[in-house]
Amino acid sequence: MLSTLLQAGNKDWLIIGSNGAIGSELCFHLKSFYKKENSLKLIQERFHSREEYLKVALDFFSNKSFYRPLGIIYCGGRGGFGISPECAAQQAKDFKVFCERISFMPSVDKVINISSLGAYISSITSPYQKLCNSNEVNLLHYFGNRSLNLRLPSMYGWNRNSSAYHGLIGIILKNLYLRRPTNIYSRMETRRNYLSTDLLFAKILSNGLGSSSVLDRSGSLNIRATASLSVFDISSKIFRITRLRPLVKLLKPSIIHSEHHLFRRLESDTIYLNDSLEGWIKKRWSRAAHQSL
Repeated sequence: MLSTLLQAGNKDWLIIGSNGAIGSELCFHLKSFYKKENSLKLIQERFHSREEYLKVALDFFSNKSFYRPLGIIYCGGRGGFGISPECAAQQAKDFKVFCERISFMPSVDKVINISSLGAYISSITSPYQKLCNSNEVNLLHYFGNRSLNLRLPSMYGWNRNSSAYHGLIGIILKNLYLRRPTNIYSRMETRRNYLSTDLLFAKILSNGLGSSSVLDRSGSLNIRATASLSVFDISSKIFRITRLRPLVKLLKPSIIHSEHHLFRRLESDTIYLNDSLEGWIKKRWSRAAHQSL
């Protein structure tokens, strides 16, 4: 795992998990925005094991730059709906300790937890749902109005840090180029909400990280695409653009992966983004990036 400490304007931001699919895109758009104003400075980056992010965060506090306010964005979770109960319980325990220790640091004025909208709306109790719920509760308990649980749908895109596709849509496209099948544990009609990481951060960071930023909100915020898609819908869109039919291998479906994520009335604020899957496929397919896979 990589953690990155940036100075953006008059504030420092610690991004935990900055080499992951979400964190790398977040860092890229932060750098793109503040580069225009010449107000971004990379203070420190550190690779560490996934279990050491608390130690690394505490070490960062000894940096001389911390006379400025500090925001923390936690992108360090892992596992998804396939996570084991033991791993989920350990991550929940680690995050609670993290919140407890960091909450006493006076310079921390914002902590953002990247959470899952799918886990929030799922009607099936799972280790992943318990983990997400536990993290959200602990964040609100320890940081109150200084906290934001940012719930994201099923994300897909291109990880600039590892030069690899991620998410179901990204993996299907990668495997299509390699002419190999994609294992699917859901059904072709299983409907989920998909959003590209590129669109997400281009929109919510359009005003940087100032008072007008989406990330300046408190409480819980849901981000979702205006339309949900099935595996069949995704395969059809890819075929129409590439003229190649994705190879999908349907394995024995699990209940949790076959569940439709149907949106009930959401209790917290929700932002809707018009995700253009066709536009993303055209852009990625026309570039040479996929040739390096």
